[in-house]
Amino acid sequence: MKVRATLIILICIFFVPQLVFASVKIYVFASANDPVGSQLVYKIRENLRVSKTFELTLHENDSGFQIRIVTLDPNDNGYQTVYSVVWTAKTNDSFLYWDQLVGICGLNRVSQVADQIVSKTDEMVIDLQRTLIDMLKTKHNK
Repeated sequence: MKVRATLIILICIFFVPQLVFASVKIYVFASANDPVGSQLVYKIRENLRVSKTFELTLHENDSGFQIRIVTLDPNDNGYQTVYSVVWTAKTNDSFLYWDQLVGICGLNRVSQVADQIVSKTDEMVIDLQRTLIDMLKTKHNK
């Protein structure tokens, strides 16, 4: 809890305007050499591109949040992937761990899993935006 509060304060200091008042710049780093993993990463990026909440960046240093995803085919048959997703937030020149997720995705669930990952990203950003707005209101009312 103490670590989470410290992270919120650091993020508040370095990119409050981006989080509260504009679309959130996000970068997707991917290591996905298997067929299902590649499709999953593609679908995540496509979902982010059409989102009004996020702006997909081409360079990590241009983003406030990052999604780091690594996939591999456990059976080398092209029908499923095991994935690891880590969300980080940028403050100055460092990246802070925010959350993580590990799962298995079959060929027939690529869109559903991509939607879940983008939805989880959206929930995290909205929660952080609400917290920052509340902090700004509290500070303003003092």
